[in-house]
Amino acid sequence: MVTDSSILGDVLSLVGGMIGGGLTTIVIGLLRLRQRRRAARKVKREAFDPIVDSRIDEAAAYWAATHGKPEAQGLVASKLHLAYRLAQQRQLRRWSR
Repeated sequence: MVTDSSILGDVLSLVGGMIGGGLTTIVIGLLRLRQRRRAARKVKREAFDPIVDSRIDEAAAYWAATHGKPEAQGLVASKLHLAYRLAQQRQLRRWSR
C-alpha cells in the first residue's frame, strides 16, 4: 500500500535531484566559460607580424594627422589591430570547415 509519506519522499527525491543536476550544470558551464575566456586572453600582440604591426601604427598616425586629432592615434591603432585580428580569425574559421 502506498502511503502519503512514501509519495512525499519520492517527490522530494525527484525535486532534489533536479535541483542538484541543475546546479551542477550551471557550475560546470561557468567553469568552461571561464576557461574559454582565459584562453582567448592568452593571445598576445607579439603574435602579429612586425611588418603588419608597424603598418597599422603608420596608418593610425596618418589618420590622426589627417583629421587633426593626434590624441586619437592610440585608439585608432587599437581598433585597427582588433580588425586585423578578427579578420585573421574569420579566415581561419572559413578554411577549417
